[in-house]
Amino acid sequence: MSVAYASVRERDVDWDFEERVCTVIGNPRARSNFLTDFRIELESQMAFSVLRGGSGTFYYEYQSR
Repeated sequence: MSVAYASVRERDVDWDFEERVCTVIGNPRARSNFLTDFRIELESQMAFSVLRGGSGTFYYEYQSR
């Protein structure tokens, strides 16, 4: 799973990306739902890191419901 961002201010471009590996077992619907949640969480963590100035550690902790 990969997420990226680009921020342009005048002629300065700031960009970055993050990649995480995730293996999901289950039927297609369960895998799709899990990976969607995983992507949203990774995007949110990257956005939070950008807002804080780029410092931070990315993580994803699965919590069963």
